[in-house]
Amino acid sequence: MVTAVTVEFDFANDKISNSYNKRIQVAAAMINSAARSTVQIEAHTDNIGSSEDNLALSVRRANSLKDSLIKLGVDPAKITVKGYGFTRPLAENSTETGRQKNRRAVAVITIRLVQ
Repeated sequence: MVTAVTVEFDFANDKISNSYNKRIQVAAAMINSAARSTVQIEAHTDNIGSSEDNLALSVRRANSLKDSLIKLGVDPAKITVKGYGFTRPLAENSTETGRQKNRRAVAVITIRLVQ
């Protein structure tokens, strides 16, 4: 089973809004309840700024979500992080609405069911 949790960020920020707390708590509970679970956190930015700065920001965003999950008891060994900067936009960067959608971290949770 694979599911994903998405968190959006404010411009040039790696802090997770409190509005995502419940969503992250549910994800952590799901991960903690499955012995054979893994999490790949993929983080992104909009296209404003240099590629180097945005790559670093995306890594900080991924680690911010990782830290939130660890604080809720998720084993750090289950989590990997990857920052993509602005190389994988979800929406057009020509509008503020599109740029907001691109400022995100996605936790892809994989749970392997015991056969």
